[in-house]
Amino acid sequence: MIKEPVESFFDKVMVVSYVSFLPLFYGIQHLLNIIYASINKRIINAYSFLGLIDFLIFGIFFSNIMITYAKNLQGTWMDFPLVPNDTRAMYYARHYMEAPYVSEDALWVICIVIMWIRVFYFLRYNEFMGKFIGIVERIFKEVLLFFVFYILQLIFFSLVSELCFRTAPNYNSTFKAFKTLFYASLGDFSFDDIQKSEKGEYFGITFMIIFLVCNVGIILNIFIAIIAVLYDNYSENRNVYQMMETLKIRPQTQADKEYSSLISLPAPLNVLHIFFAPFLLTSKNPQRINECILSIGYIPVMLGTTVVFMIYNILLVPLCYVKLWWHKLIMVYVYSKTYRVSRADKFITFCMFWIFGLIILTINTFTDIYHFLKHLWIRDIFKSHQRCNH
Repeated sequence: MIKEPVESFFDKVMVVSYVSFLPLFYGIQHLLNIIYASINKRIINAYSFLGLIDFLIFGIFFSNIMITYAKNLQGTWMDFPLVPNDTRAMYYARHYMEAPYVSEDALWVICIVIMWIRVFYFLRYNEFMGKFIGIVERIFKEVLLFFVFYILQLIFFSLVSELCFRTAPNYNSTFKAFKTLFYASLGDFSFDDIQKSEKGEYFGITFMIIFLVCNVGIILNIFIAIIAVLYDNYSENRNVYQMMETLKIRPQTQADKEYSSLISLPAPLNVLHIFFAPFLLTSKNPQRINECILSIGYIPVMLGTTVVFMIYNILLVPLCYVKLWWHKLIMVYVYSKTYRVSRADKFITFCMFWIFGLIILTINTFTDIYHFLKHLWIRDIFKSHQRCNH
């Protein structure tokens, strides 16, 4: 009975450790971006925020893997299946509980937070989210100064309340006074403690009213007004902000015919470069190897889109059959001047579709899938030239 929850916990931890290998390729991709920029003699900021985030992701998830396999499992993962799962689970649980200096729960929380930061940072390159994020980033700098002012005046009121209400349990230290007034500025306040102070009931109530007027009545409204005005000012140039963010990564993302696979494969598909990058960087004809790597990396995308297309077509077959069956039945009784066919011929067409309609639609589905796959591999697509009248 004891081993059952331990084994369940161990299975979940192992799934987390398996998934932890995937984010490691974000750090590897940063190195590939640097290599690509150096080959094409392009400017790249190796210590940009995105690069630091990727290396931080690499370090945190690699630490989680090392703690799981080296510290907690103590090498028993190499003896599988000689060492059964229940024994390995007990090994892991014992070392997990006996670690006084390592909090794996905190490490997992950091892993989740840092990955969400990476996701939100990636959204800045989206056409719609990038505009909003560009505005928020510029507003944040202005709001930060206002927040510093808010903290300073909160400290001032905390020092005053500590001197005036020493007997009140929520104000007898600077930290407690600061915490109490911080909650009060958010609307969670009470007059009970300060009414019993040695300064008198009215003094405490007057102090709290002055504090609430200054914070809730004035500072909070100023804060809302600042955000509204800044958003209106910056929203006029939101397209410019989004294009500026896109242009920042153009040097290391603009593809070429010889080495573009270094930057085109997203994590974790860039694991292919562990095997193919040495051949690509040392080949006399890198274009052919580059196309080969891109084709291999394109296969998962092709399979995913093909499966979605097939499911969509299969779901449409019964709907199309019902719709066409009803349409051909109505056409039997409808007279058309442009399509002069006897009612008997229309009825025969309706009966033929009633019997062979599903077979015809199924054949059409396979035909559509064939042409879909054919178009997925077309490379020499005709480029249309459009002239703009300025």
